[in-house]
Parts: sequence; structure tokens; C-alpha cells
Amino acid sequence: MNLNPKLISEFTLGDELTAKTNSGSFDDPRGIYGSTADVSFGSPICMDQIVFAAMREPVAKRVVVDVAFDMMAKGFKIEEEAEEPNPEWSRQVSRILDELDTKEKLRELVIFERLYGWAALGLSLIDYGQDPSKPVQNPKKITSLTVFSDHNCNIQASDEEKSTESERAGLPNHYTVKIGSKQKKIHWTRMIHFASRKMGHPWRGVPALAVLYSDLTAYRNAREQIVHTIKTHAGGFADITLKGKKSQRQLEKFERDNDLANLDSRTRFVHDNNSKIDWIGAKGKALDPSPYVDVSLESLSCGSRIPVSHLKGATAGTIAGSEVNDREYWGGIAMQQSLIERTIWDLIDLLMETSQIDRVEDYNIVWPPGFELSDQTIAEIKLKEAQAHKLQLEWMTVDEVRADQGLDPLPDGTGQIVISLPQGRQTE
Repeated sequence: MNLNPKLISEFTLGDELTAKTNSGSFDDPRGIYGSTADVSFGSPICMDQIVFAAMREPVAKRVVVDVAFDMMAKGFKIEEEAEEPNPEWSRQVSRILDELDTKEKLRELVIFERLYGWAALGLSLIDYGQDPSKPVQNPKKITSLTVFSDHNCNIQASDEEKSTESERAGLPNHYTVKIGSKQKKIHWTRMIHFASRKMGHPWRGVPALAVLYSDLTAYRNAREQIVHTIKTHAGGFADITLKGKKSQRQLEKFERDNDLANLDSRTRFVHDNNSKIDWIGAKGKALDPSPYVDVSLESLSCGSRIPVSHLKGATAGTIAGSEVNDREYWGGIAMQQSLIERTIWDLIDLLMETSQIDRVEDYNIVWPPGFELSDQTIAEIKLKEAQAHKLQLEWMTVDEVRADQGLDPLPDGTGQIVISLPQGRQTE
């Protein structure tokens, strides 16, 4: 897929790409609430705004941070792929990965990849290379792992592979990392690059919040407007009527004398008996804001593959459909886990190269299931299976039904009968 490079660069250049109507504060970085009509759908987004959303908007935090935690919540196992796999090898791999704090580092890697669109797992190596800016030579040991992304690293255009004949065309040859107050060049052989949503750019993916940003803004604006509506309409106000016809000066004097100016302008209506007030639109009735808010949540759910119920948060007592939503959510988590497997493969292969773990021909990454059926659902499944086996006895022998369940035949041929036949007649 080829996209306009300018579109991709909107996520790389920083503050100069903020919306030109931006005159907001820290709480309103784009001037959204003051000029919503001016900041339209499709206006440029800078990375500062995406980071701000992840830190301040609950749904954005759910998409960026919580997904990463759920991916790594139960860890994973590395198992040898062989006719007779060696369980000791799996324990050896687990021990080395624990020493490197791999689970925590991979969680951090996913968070920053979802936030910035890319991240890299830096490898601290003992090898024969002259310095970290040179290729890895005869590696002896990986001593630690460090996660790099836009917050502590940048990739300069001059450090990208320029040769169109190279299989690494456009990819970074060097990463410029920040270590304290210093910057250092790190060769690409000392990094494992991770970008799962590349769309036309060779090494940078699209941030997970980029496609959601307009709906995040709409959702936040809707909540803000609901508060204003409740404050100005649902809360009611004082209707003060002064007898007789009064001039505007007299009405204003009454407000000053009774210190009404310190009240919100929408919490009172001062008039003489020649004026009246009627409710317009809602007619004084409470409105259900859900339809106006849910449209944003449904769009966010579509873009993030997270069910609306999970974006809203757990609701005690909600049972109907919850398992369906859980299966959908954990199906999305399983898909995200598959995307990071190549990073894990590269790490395991390098650990075999350094002899920190024994070399094997092939291995698998095994993720524990995130979704588990409730006790009630398991009981219902067992009941239905028992009912199905009972029906099978009308045309199958007892031993055949037992075989479907992985059970041995009954002794002395007693299972060679079909229950539904007269007097349990044996089959020939």
C-alpha cells in the first residue's frame, strides 16, 4: 500500500503540525472546546496530542496501555517442536527470559509501539564489535534489554538505507538513542525493530490512536456538553417576577442589590410581570444522552476492535452477552500477540547464537488462552454433550459412543450392543 509520504510525516514532525486554530491550554491543547467548528475532521495531528490523549483520555489509555498489559498478563511459553520435545529446554528458555525481564520489556515495547507507531528492543551485548555503532560480531551474551521509541530515540534520514537494491531499503542502519544527557548511535544489528501497522512507510507504523483521534475528540466533547446541559437546563433556575412594569435599569439594580451577578447567568431569569418564559425544545423533560454518546463509542469500538462494553468498563451484574464480548476482545488480543511473535523469534534465535540457550531445530510460542468459560457455561456444555451421547446410543453401540469420548471398550464385549434395540440386542 502506497500512501502520501506527507500523510505519514504528520506523525513524525511534532508541534508544527498542530491544528492552525490551536490556541488552547494544557487541558484543551487544540482549543477544541472554544473552536470545535474550526478544528474539523481530518485536521493534522501531532504526536504531542496523541501522547496527551493516552495520558488523559480513559478510552485512549485503554487502547494503548491496557491492551499491552492484557497481551502479556499470562506470559507465554517456548516449546520445542519435535517428535519428542525436551521439557528441560523449555525450562532453560524460561529461566533466561526471566533473567532478562523479557515479559516486562515486551509489555513496554507494545505500549510504545501502539503509542508512537514503532518501537525497538535494544540488546546490550557482549561481543567483539568495536562499539555499539558497529555491527554485532561473534556475540557471547545478551546482558539486558532496553526499549526505544520516539521518547528516547530518533532515526535520522541520513541513517536510513539508501540503496534500492538492498533488501533493507529505507530501513534504519543506525538509531540515535538518548542515554542521560548524551546521544549515541546504535547499529541496527543491536536492535529488534517492531512496527505492526506500517502503511507506506518502511519502518514507522501508524499510531493506534491516529485512526481513533477524531472520535476520541467527539466523545470528550459530548461528555463536556452533557455537563453543560445538566448545569444550564436540568438543574433548574430561579424565575423572579417583579410586580408592575419595570425598566431595564430597575431590573439591573435589583440584580445588583441582591448580589445576583455572582450567580451563573443561566441560573436565574429576572423580569417584570409583562414577561414570561417557556421551555423550548426539551419542554423541561430530561433527555437521555446515550444515543448521542454511543455513536462515538461504537466508532471507537470498530477502530480498536474492543467491544463497547469493555470501553465503558466492567458493569457489575451484567451477564447477558458478556461472554460473547469477552471472546471478541480476547480474539483481538490473540491477534495482537501473533504480531509480536517475530520479535520473540528474533530474540530466541540470538540467544541460541550466544549459547545462552541450547540450539534446537524448531520451536513454538504458546500463549495461554485469555478467555475462559464460566462454570455455568461449562456445565451447560457438559449437559448438552451428555444429551448428545444419549441420543447416539439409539443407533451406535455403547463402545462406539465411548470411543468418541476417548474411553476404552467395556470388558467381555458387553459394550457391543445398541441400547435402543429390543432387549439391548447385540450387533452382529
